[in-house]
Amino acid sequence: MYFWGNGFIIVAAHISAALFFPKIGKLGAAFLFISSLLWISFLVFIRPAVIKFSNDTVLFISILIIFFMLTGVITLTPQQDSISIFRKLLRNQYPTKKDIYFGLLNFGIKNEKLLNEIKQEELSK
Repeated sequence: MYFWGNGFIIVAAHISAALFFPKIGKLGAAFLFISSLLWISFLVFIRPAVIKFSNDTVLFISILIIFFMLTGVITLTPQQDSISIFRKLLRNQYPTKKDIYFGLLNFGIKNEKLLNEIKQEELSK
Protein backbone atom coordinates (compact mmCIF):
# COMPACT_ATOMS: atom_id res chain seq x y z
CA MET A 1 0.00 0.00 0.00
CA TYR A 2 1.21 3.48 -0.84
CA PHE A 3 0.58 4.95 2.58
CA TRP A 4 3.16 2.89 4.47
CA GLY A 5 5.80 3.89 1.95
CA ASN A 6 4.80 7.50 2.57
CA GLY A 7 5.72 7.11 6.25
CA PHE A 8 9.23 6.15 5.22
CA ILE A 9 9.40 9.10 2.81
CA ILE A 10 8.24 11.47 5.56
CA VAL A 11 10.92 10.30 7.99
CA ALA A 12 13.60 10.33 5.26
CA ALA A 13 12.69 13.88 4.23
CA HIS A 14 12.91 15.18 7.78
CA ILE A 15 16.21 13.41 8.42
CA SER A 16 17.67 14.69 5.16
CA ALA A 17 16.64 18.26 6.02
CA ALA A 18 18.60 17.97 9.27
CA LEU A 19 21.48 16.22 7.52
CA PHE A 20 21.99 18.58 4.57
CA PHE A 21 21.10 21.82 6.39
CA PRO A 22 22.47 21.13 9.91
CA LYS A 23 22.31 24.69 11.29
CA ILE A 24 18.78 24.18 12.62
CA GLY A 25 19.25 25.92 15.94
CA LYS A 26 18.15 24.81 19.38
CA LEU A 27 14.58 23.84 18.53
CA GLY A 28 15.16 22.57 14.99
CA ALA A 29 15.45 18.92 15.96
CA ALA A 30 12.29 19.13 18.05
CA PHE A 31 10.50 20.84 15.18
CA LEU A 32 11.52 18.13 12.72
CA PHE A 33 10.55 15.35 15.15
CA ILE A 34 7.12 16.84 15.89
CA SER A 35 6.54 17.61 12.23
CA SER A 36 7.28 14.03 11.21
CA LEU A 37 4.99 12.72 13.96
CA LEU A 38 2.18 15.02 12.82
CA TRP A 39 2.51 13.99 9.18
CA ILE A 40 2.62 10.28 10.06
CA SER A 41 -0.40 10.64 12.35
CA PHE A 42 -2.21 12.42 9.51
CA LEU A 43 -1.47 9.40 7.32
CA VAL A 44 -2.77 7.03 9.99
CA PHE A 45 -6.04 8.95 10.34
CA ILE A 46 -6.64 9.43 6.62
CA ARG A 47 -5.80 5.84 5.62
CA PRO A 48 -9.17 4.23 6.54
CA ALA A 49 -11.05 6.77 4.42
CA VAL A 50 -8.70 6.53 1.44
CA ILE A 51 -8.30 2.75 1.38
CA LYS A 52 -11.68 2.35 -0.33
CA PHE A 53 -10.61 4.41 -3.36
CA SER A 54 -9.00 3.05 -6.51
CA ASN A 55 -5.23 2.63 -6.68
CA ASP A 56 -4.86 5.63 -8.98
CA THR A 57 -6.70 7.87 -6.55
CA VAL A 58 -4.65 6.59 -3.62
CA LEU A 59 -1.46 7.25 -5.59
CA PHE A 60 -2.62 10.78 -6.42
CA ILE A 61 -3.48 11.50 -2.78
CA SER A 62 -0.12 10.06 -1.70
CA ILE A 63 1.73 12.34 -4.13
CA LEU A 64 -0.23 15.36 -2.87
CA ILE A 65 0.59 14.51 0.75
CA ILE A 66 4.29 14.12 -0.07
CA PHE A 67 4.29 17.41 -2.01
CA PHE A 68 2.70 19.35 0.85
CA MET A 69 4.97 17.70 3.42
CA LEU A 70 8.11 18.53 1.41
CA THR A 71 6.91 22.09 0.91
CA GLY A 72 6.33 22.42 4.65
CA VAL A 73 9.74 20.98 5.51
CA ILE A 74 11.74 23.22 3.19
CA THR A 75 9.82 26.38 4.06
CA LEU A 76 9.24 25.97 7.81
CA THR A 77 12.36 24.23 9.15
CA PRO A 78 14.11 26.77 11.39
CA GLN A 79 17.64 27.84 10.50
CA GLN A 80 20.10 29.79 12.62
CA ASP A 81 20.50 32.46 9.95
CA SER A 82 16.69 32.88 9.65
CA ILE A 83 16.76 32.00 5.94
CA SER A 84 14.53 29.06 5.04
CA ILE A 85 15.86 26.05 3.18
CA PHE A 86 13.64 27.01 0.25
CA ARG A 87 15.22 30.48 -0.02
CA LYS A 88 18.69 28.97 0.26
CA LEU A 89 17.93 26.63 -2.61
CA LEU A 90 16.55 29.53 -4.66
CA ARG A 91 19.77 31.48 -4.02
CA ASN A 92 21.85 28.46 -5.17
CA GLN A 93 23.22 27.94 -1.65
CA TYR A 94 23.42 24.17 -1.82
CA PRO A 95 24.84 22.03 1.00
CA THR A 96 28.60 21.62 0.97
CA LYS A 97 30.68 18.72 2.23
CA LYS A 98 31.21 20.68 5.42
CA ASP A 99 27.45 20.96 5.95
CA ILE A 100 27.02 17.24 5.41
CA TYR A 101 29.86 16.50 7.83
CA PHE A 102 28.27 18.63 10.56
CA GLY A 103 24.89 17.10 9.78
CA LEU A 104 26.37 13.64 10.30
CA LEU A 105 27.95 14.85 13.55
CA ASN A 106 24.48 15.92 14.75
CA PHE A 107 23.43 12.30 14.36
CA GLY A 108 26.56 11.05 16.14
CA ILE A 109 28.36 9.82 13.01
CA LYS A 110 31.98 10.91 12.63
CA ASN A 111 33.21 10.41 9.07
CA GLU A 112 37.00 10.72 8.97
CA LYS A 113 37.17 10.31 5.19
CA LEU A 114 34.82 13.24 4.64
CA LEU A 115 36.75 15.33 7.19
CA ASN A 116 40.03 14.62 5.35
CA GLU A 117 38.42 15.66 2.04
CA ILE A 118 37.24 18.91 3.60
CA LYS A 119 40.71 19.63 5.00
CA GLN A 120 42.34 18.92 1.62
CA GLU A 121 39.92 21.25 -0.16
CA GLU A 122 40.59 24.03 2.36
CA LEU A 123 44.35 23.58 2.00
CA SER A 124 44.14 23.72 -1.79
CA LYS A 125 42.31 27.07 -1.74
